[in-house]
Amino acid sequence: MRTRQRQADGCAGWAGQAQAATTAMAAQGARGTAGAAFLAAMCLLAGCSTMTTPPEARPRLPPLQPTTEPIVDLADAATAGLGGPVVKPPAWAERIQHLALQEWTLWGQARWQLPGEQLDKPRGAEAPSEAAPPFTSRVMQYWVSATGAELPRSQLQFPDGSLQPWSAAFITHLVRGTGLGPDKFPAGRTHWNYIRASLEKPRRSSFDALDASQVAPQLSDLICAPREASVAQFSQFSQLSRLSRQERERNWPFHCDLVVAVQRDAVGAVGGNVHERVVWTQAPLDAQGRLLPVPPRPWLLILRRSAAQLAATDE
Repeated sequence: MRTRQRQADGCAGWAGQAQAATTAMAAQGARGTAGAAFLAAMCLLAGCSTMTTPPEARPRLPPLQPTTEPIVDLADAATAGLGGPVVKPPAWAERIQHLALQEWTLWGQARWQLPGEQLDKPRGAEAPSEAAPPFTSRVMQYWVSATGAELPRSQLQFPDGSLQPWSAAFITHLVRGTGLGPDKFPAGRTHWNYIRASLEKPRRSSFDALDASQVAPQLSDLICAPREASVAQFSQFSQLSRLSRQERERNWPFHCDLVVAVQRDAVGAVGGNVHERVVWTQAPLDAQGRLLPVPPRPWLLILRRSAAQLAATDE
């Protein structure tokens, strides 16, 4: 504004001088007229003609208001923190249960009440199967957790297009989600791979193998039952420890679920590839709180994270 005012003042000065010069030169005839015209042109070149009216006032912006939110210096966050809610990280046993329940919810929260065969679904809800493309993708993610890479279709499917059993990959996915690597929980295509490692611990696993007929299951335990050929081979836990090295090399068929609820007469355990889904299995207990073997699931052993490993993880 001050610059424009100075331009206007200068323009007025030029006009006054031009008027005086014109009067003085009028007496000199044509030469005076030409000089007056020259001075008028100089005023135009100086932009005087544009300043005959005052410029419009610019809109005034509202003043900045001080923020009520503190500005956090992230460089100091390592020591000072960000000022949010105080968070207490869950212990390992809680975390793996949360992961299992999240997967179960994703798959529709279907339940299987042993010893029956019927699958109970929430009223008005669907429990999608592995054949639905979004859930086939989920199964493939379990395999990535178990193997560290995407499986080729020849290993993911049978020749008829159905999926290979993926219950062991599901359990490995849960365990890997808690941060345990292969040195704490060896993965493989079958449950036997980590069962065998637990039988041979502490060299290969951070889990203890326990006799299901003698020990009551707890939250975050893996409860395991033989399947197919293993049913006839193993009726007692002690038979597992007596296996020769050559016999242990065989992939014995087993199934394992993760315990997420313990009641007076039953446990709830979440597992994969149960009725082609992730399912909550309700397994009955005896009067001492131990698993009752039933035809679909003749429970034989429990895999439990060792107390020393739990203490080290939760520090």
